Amino acid sequence: MMAASPLYPLLLSVLLAICACPGCQTRGNGLETSASWPTPRELRESMRRQGRLAVVYGSADTAAARRYRQLFDGMAARSQRLRIRVWSDTEAPADSLAAMPVMLAGSFRSNRYFAAWAAQLPFRPEADGFQFLGRQFSRPDQLLQLTACPNPQQPQQPLSILFANTDSALLHRLEAGSSGWGGIWRSAWSYEVTQGSSRLMAGQYSDAWQPDSVLHWDFTESAASALKSPHFRLAAHGAGLAPDAMRLLLDSLEAACSSAAGRLGRSAGDFSAEVHAYGSAELMGLMTQRMEQDFADPQRGAIHLLAGAAWQGLPPAAPAALLLAQTLGEPAAPQLLDGMSVWLTPGWLREGWAYWAARLAVSHNTLTLEELFSEAAAQTESPYVLSAMAAAFCDWQIREQGQEVFLAGWKSWQPDPDKLGSLEPGWQRYLAGLEVREPRHTPPRSLPAWHKGMTLAHEGYAIYNGYGSGMSAHMTAEFRQLGGNALAIVPYSGSRNVRTPEAFRIFNGAGGENDAAVADAMMQARQMGMRVLLKPQIWFSGAWPGDVDMQSEADWQAFFAHYRRWIRHYAILGELHGADLFCAGVEFVHATRKHPAAWAQLIRDLRLLYTGPITYAANWGEEFEQLAFAAELDYVGINCYYPLSMQDSASLEELKAGFRPIAERIAAKAAQTGKPLLFTEIGFRSVSTPWKNPHAEAQGRAVNQAHQARCYQAVCEVLRDAPWCRGTYWWKWPSYAAYVDEDPECFTPYSKPAQEVLQRFYQGLP
Repeated sequence: MMAASPLYPLLLSVLLAICACPGCQTRGNGLETSASWPTPRELRESMRRQGRLAVVYGSADTAAARRYRQLFDGMAARSQRLRIRVWSDTEAPADSLAAMPVMLAGSFRSNRYFAAWAAQLPFRPEADGFQFLGRQFSRPDQLLQLTACPNPQQPQQPLSILFANTDSALLHRLEAGSSGWGGIWRSAWSYEVTQGSSRLMAGQYSDAWQPDSVLHWDFTESAASALKSPHFRLAAHGAGLAPDAMRLLLDSLEAACSSAAGRLGRSAGDFSAEVHAYGSAELMGLMTQRMEQDFADPQRGAIHLLAGAAWQGLPPAAPAALLLAQTLGEPAAPQLLDGMSVWLTPGWLREGWAYWAARLAVSHNTLTLEELFSEAAAQTESPYVLSAMAAAFCDWQIREQGQEVFLAGWKSWQPDPDKLGSLEPGWQRYLAGLEVREPRHTPPRSLPAWHKGMTLAHEGYAIYNGYGSGMSAHMTAEFRQLGGNALAIVPYSGSRNVRTPEAFRIFNGAGGENDAAVADAMMQARQMGMRVLLKPQIWFSGAWPGDVDMQSEADWQAFFAHYRRWIRHYAILGELHGADLFCAGVEFVHATRKHPAAWAQLIRDLRLLYTGPITYAANWGEEFEQLAFAAELDYVGINCYYPLSMQDSASLEELKAGFRPIAERIAAKAAQTGKPLLFTEIGFRSVSTPWKNPHAEAQGRAVNQAHQARCYQAVCEVLRDAPWCRGTYWWKWPSYAAYVDEDPECFTPYSKPAQEVLQRFYQGLP
């Protein structure tokens, strides 16, 4: 066993003394390292490569130790990628703690290693709290997580830590499921301090084991001052939330509380709530690990809501939800809480629940009662649709029974199948009678004469490097400076099945292409003067949408039902946040050719939810050239990956000669439809001979940025003289700059010669 450096304890002691200094700078502290130490990335890779982990939990508290053992043994049994060995701190063999990846879990009082190694750890554990990066954390529910730091016994081995001020706090977190192996072993953070469900500090270590100056967040003082009203205490987080605007927000919350209590016939006298307003979805995600327009936390009497520019005019329903929980309690059916909170929120989704329920009815997008109250609905249905339908159900029952009778059954009413079946005919009559009106807040849409576009790809899943983040805003600005005026935003769902129908989930986890991140990315582009194409797509594992081919007519009907449930969500999202153009589908080659009438009806129905122009992104070749429902579209779209040449060596003139007949074929189809045409995708990898098969994987080809640029040059020179073309959305532009280094063969032109070609082309257009 390699001995630890004799300087390690001394240097760490000096570090910890610095951290404890009240005047120290938070971002300047880190580990004092040896030149032979691995980098953070190398230690993480070592963790994955070894595929094993020793978990050492505290055993001083017998009752807590039993719970730790049960939890960790259960997690170990479920682990598929790791071989887990679970020991108490009194069982763990000393030599094993230097020979493999280790995780220490517990409190200062329960796990003896925190006291024994105190001088050698990158934080100061204490009986009444802990010190980390110049901050003191002493509250009982505060917890520190470190992922893959150098083990003080053997720096070449990774040490992870779950340290809590009390064992009960750590056990609560583990039992609540907020941290399984994914949260411990594959955490996105080098370090993280949490308090309950809120994040107080997070960041990454640099290669020198210092907190990265860009990837460090300290929220311990983010809400030092707060505004107060009779029922609310409002804390504002983030830049751009002006005091006057926050006072108006507080006044609106008070008015909404008074109105909701009055409509319920209850007093709001004892109601109170902590309100946390966030300037961006990124900040909400970093602080709460959730990214949503708003949500209530009844256990803590708290409301979290987005208050940035993208969310103006969208009253939150969370205050009504918390009021209901505090005055009526939790209902037996959670859909009632969702529905009543929306029913009590005037102007929900700008137009109000009744508008959206009626729109869903006339567009064939309502839910049966069985669908509304199904356990799977939360995973397979749009939350917009669920909430509107739940509010409509509450309204219907209030009309049928009277409000007091309805509320009297709040805690007891259960949606059993027999009861729902008997109610269904009346429910359908109610939906058919909803008043349909035109929207009062149709967003202005003036599309450019030529879409100088790009697809902004959500390449980062750590919140700070995906849609809506500061990094993504920077990349959007970089594209704007090239002369771009349009950006495609692409939220994804995923599937493994191309032969059997299955539901497409709407993913809203923090860090993914969730609604809040997508909305903020759209807002960032529009604030920079660009138009937005909202282009939802399905990613198929090991396949692509063109492989979707159901085996029976019944399966095709099920496929379209699932797809409708998914795509209508994004039509509403596009309407709410002012998407300038909406894409109804991408590359469903068999589905569009075999069932054009189904697509035509779907597009007509989507127009009753989204009032802007609609396109469809057809795959190059037969799907585009035989597209049968172009009459339903405002733009015909093509994802263009035709080969430009099959030669190993092709000059610029040869590539142009290869693209001209392709362009002529595309132009002929556009003329046949009578619709303007957009290249909804076109692009080339930065590899050798990308002109041969532009859509293909790198397949071992060497990086060749000059070949990519030559393809860009050929396409741009041909399209410069193509009056039938209304624009190009190149594939693709990453949401963070470092992606280019991580995947040098990728499609993006960013920071490559192709970027200069595109800049000259876009800036040379009118």
